Amino acid sequence: MRSHKKTLQPKLDHGAAEIHIRQLASDDKIIMALYFYESLSVDEIAGVLKKAPETIQAHLEVVTEDVFRSASPVNGAARFTADVLS
Repeated sequence: MRSHKKTLQPKLDHGAAEIHIRQLASDDKIIMALYFYESLSVDEIAGVLKKAPETIQAHLEVVTEDVFRSASPVNGAARFTADVLS
């Protein structure tokens, strides 16, 4: 018997996210690149940039939330759709 799982997937405007990312301050772009593209941990980024890990964590939280909000098509909140997966 097959089971079906429902998962939530955000419908995001990737173009809006890209525009927002391009407008970030240089420090924020560097932190995001090290975290998302180079897969460095918060502690590793803090060591590279000689900043406190709490500072790096705060930057990541604020910037990713801002980018996510800018990419949400409905009133700054994510719109989710349920997809049935087999």
